[in-house]
Amino acid sequence: GVSAYVDLDLGQSNICPPTTIGYVKLKRTVPDISTLRMDFGEVVGYTSPTPLIEKHVKMVEKILNKLRSEGVGTCVADLDGWVSGDQAIKHKLMLFEILKPRLILSIGSLPSKLRSLCEDIGSEVRELPPPLRVRKRELSARRKLRSMAYSRFLRNSVLRKIPISWAKIEDLMEIEDVQEISSRIMKLVSTYIEENDLIIDVKGLKVLEELSKKGIGVLSYLYDLADNFSGVGLLMAFNADKNYLKIYTPFKQQVKRMVIGSILLSTDGEELYAIPPNML
Repeated sequence: GVSAYVDLDLGQSNICPPTTIGYVKLKRTVPDISTLRMDFGEVVGYTSPTPLIEKHVKMVEKILNKLRSEGVGTCVADLDGWVSGDQAIKHKLMLFEILKPRLILSIGSLPSKLRSLCEDIGSEVRELPPPLRVRKRELSARRKLRSMAYSRFLRNSVLRKIPISWAKIEDLMEIEDVQEISSRIMKLVSTYIEENDLIIDVKGLKVLEELSKKGIGVLSYLYDLADNFSGVGLLMAFNADKNYLKIYTPFKQQVKRMVIGSILLSTDGEELYAIPPNML
């Protein structure tokens, strides 16, 4: 039968762009899961679930429902390592209630509170020793790996100019008002410029177009006509008055919906700046 790998780690994803989750169906053994791409994915929008716990859980539920509707039996889910503190334990428990895992494998020991909660829901817990020859990843190493993943999903991108009125535009907090979205993009961009002491001699959202000349854009998410998440891109211009946006993306089909994120990326995938979407 068909099994599935479910990638729920927003920061170190294997089969989908960082900040998103997804699954791939498996018909045979693969030596390296990261050579595959998602069959279906959903957008959460940040590299950690911390500011978006409810949204992460909601999207996990959506993915699991889709898998179950397709009759997929065995699933292996890959989760992030956030397990310290009450919020982390609440988050993991919410995920376990959706996943209903028979077996939970932990690299290293789980906090005793989380372990007992896992046993309460009937899951067997096995703690594996950390690998001897693999060092714990520093934040810079994780960022580098994300950069490689972003660049993989931006490969073969072209700059597309699209009338704003041709697609449904929203941000990660589901705001659809174009002027409100404009002001939130402006806050992200202007804060980045101020904190990095950049001098850009234009006003308003033309600043985004100036930044784009340096190969910088806002990480955004594109949906096809069936409203399925289909790829990422970098928003390089957003002009509500003249009704156009520019997006640097490998996605070549018609865009039904676009979700504008809160992370500034370079065209080669480097994370330059981020504001949690609930803080914009």
